[in-house]
Amino acid sequence: MSSLLFAKRLFPLLMMLGLLSAFVLAQTSGSLSGTVQDAQGGVVAGAKVIVSDVTRNFQLDAITSNEGTFTFTTLQPGTYSVTIEATGFKKVVKSGITLNAADRQSTGTIKLEVGQIGDTVQVIADAAQLQIKTESGEQGTAINNQQIQNLAINGRNYLD
Repeated sequence: MSSLLFAKRLFPLLMMLGLLSAFVLAQTSGSLSGTVQDAQGGVVAGAKVIVSDVTRNFQLDAITSNEGTFTFTTLQPGTYSVTIEATGFKKVVKSGITLNAADRQSTGTIKLEVGQIGDTVQVIADAAQLQIKTESGEQGTAINNQQIQNLAINGRNYLD
């Protein structure tokens, strides 16, 4: 009888803890997605996509879908590089992709050139291009300490 009562109390607690952890994770992470195509605009399915943050020694990999798309969810804020490798194509490295908390960033369409994987095409990300959201109307940004200090607070002393 005692164990049944314990289980009835434990289950709601575990459910609440699970929901809370999902909420916290959603607020501190972002996602990165994109599409891989060949030079003629055909999708490249089965390409290996590697996202890495060298400052934290972090790396994840995925395979593009049948539509040539890839998505990395729950990435922590940072500056990432995306490397794409596919048989019969040159390796493409797109670096300098800044991801903030709660961002849903897109690398856009990445075109692969015919060649050997040993050949590399280096692309530096353009922050202005990454700000354009083609799949949704959302826009997000991180607020720094200086912006918070410059907020109008209606004559109140925020230190009180």
